[in-house]
Amino acid sequence: MSRWKKWLSMWTLVIVLIFTVPHFAMTHTDVYRAAVATAHNSRRFKETLGEPVKEGWYSDGKLSWNPYAPSEIVIPVRGKIRSGNLKVLAKKESEGWSLLSLSLELADSHEVIDLLSN
Repeated sequence: MSRWKKWLSMWTLVIVLIFTVPHFAMTHTDVYRAAVATAHNSRRFKETLGEPVKEGWYSDGKLSWNPYAPSEIVIPVRGKIRSGNLKVLAKKESEGWSLLSLSLELADSHEVIDLLSN
């Protein structure tokens, strides 16, 4: 294999890892899973977006395991009818994560729906 092909292969692998590792790490946290499960259990969430609803790539935010600092996450979601972002504010407690707020911001209208109040 020529030298430039080795470099190209190496840089391709680095770029793939840069994009996939953070996504994989975020989607496998307890707070992410709790937020997604809670949203999927909301009738309004499913009706507003249209089933099936899927989470997108490039979740954003900051995770904190410090009980005094909440975690904030934005999870892109897309349904059959509409798309938007799940906005999560959660706090780590001794028994697990507690969702302080969970809202759906619709992409087309920027309407915000509180998913914890149902």
